[in-house]
Amino acid sequence: MQSQKYTLDELIVDPAFIRWVKKPEEADGREWLEWSLLSPENSKVFAEARDIILELSVDADEPVQQELNDLWNRIEATNQTWDQKKGNNVFRLGSFVRSWYKVAAVTAGLLILGVLAKVYLIQGTSEQKTTFGQQKTVILPDSSVVVLNANSTMKYAKGWKQDKAREVFLDGEAFFSVTHKKNSQKFVVHTKDLDVQVLGTKFDVNTRRSQTKVFLKSGKVKLYLTQVNNKEVDMKPGDMVHYSTSNETITRKQVLKPQIYTAWLEKKLVFEDTPLLEIAHFLEDNYGYKVKFNNQELTGLTFTGSIESGNVDLLLTILQKTFNISITKKEGNLFISKK
Repeated sequence: MQSQKYTLDELIVDPAFIRWVKKPEEADGREWLEWSLLSPENSKVFAEARDIILELSVDADEPVQQELNDLWNRIEATNQTWDQKKGNNVFRLGSFVRSWYKVAAVTAGLLILGVLAKVYLIQGTSEQKTTFGQQKTVILPDSSVVVLNANSTMKYAKGWKQDKAREVFLDGEAFFSVTHKKNSQKFVVHTKDLDVQVLGTKFDVNTRRSQTKVFLKSGKVKLYLTQVNNKEVDMKPGDMVHYSTSNETITRKQVLKPQIYTAWLEKKLVFEDTPLLEIAHFLEDNYGYKVKFNNQELTGLTFTGSIESGNVDLLLTILQKTFNISITKKEGNLFISKK
C-alpha cells in the first residue's frame, strides 16, 4: 500500500479506510498511517479524507458511501450551474474540498459549511486513554500520529491555532510521529517533570514511576526540565534521557539497541539484561498486576529475550523455567518465589 498513490476521491469511499477512521480501535490502520507519513502531500490527503468521513458519518455502525453519494449529487448539480455561468463544465472533487466556500455561496452548500465550521470551532479538550494491555493510535489535529501504550492518558485541545504551539499532555507512555509545519510551528509534549519541544520528529516518552524517559528515534528534540529551573537538554537521534523525580538526577546516553525502546509499537516485549524487579514494574504498569516477591534476592536476576506482548502467560512460563522459580497468579496478584 505504501507505494500506491491515493487520491482524496478514492480514500473517502474506501470501505476499509472508512471503517478504520470511524472505529480505529477495532481496525488496523497502520498501513494508511505509514503511507501518510511518506510525504507532505500524502499527509494532507489523509487528513482531508479523515475529516470528511468523520463529518459525514451519522451512524457509527453504517458505512458512509450513501451519505457521500447524496452529497456529491447535490454538489454536482450546483457545480454544473456554476460552471455554465463560467463556461467551464469540469468538476473535480479535490477542487471542491479546497474551495467549498464558492459552492456554499451559490446553493444549499451553506448547510455543509455550517457542519464543517461546527467541527473546527468547537472549543475544549480531547482526552485519549488506554486500559491495561491496550494500545491506541491517535491522529492529532495537525495529522501528527501518536501511539499510546497501555495504561496511558493524553490530553490536547480539539483545535490548534497556527500562531501558537501545538501542545499535548501525557501521563504514561506514547510514541510520537510529529508532522513538520511550514511555519515551523512548535510541538510540545508536557509531562509532570519536563517539556519535550520539537518541530517534526519521532520519539518515545515514558512517564512511569516518578521518572520520565525520552528516547529520540529521529529528528531533533529539546527538553525543558520544569522541575530543575527549566534546564535545557538538546537530544540527537539515538539519545535516551532519563530524569528521576526522587533525586532530581538527569542522565543521557546513546543506546546501542534502539529497537528495545520502540518494540512495543510492533506488539513485542524485548528485554536485555533486564532485572526481574524491572520486569515486575513493567507488568504492573502495563497489565495491572500486583507483583510480590517472597525473596528479595530474586529481584536482581536478569533476563534477556523477546516475546509477543499479548502473550504474558508465555513470558511467565519462560521466566519460571529460566530461573527455576514459581510464579503464581491469584486475583490480579503475581507471587514470585523460589521453588
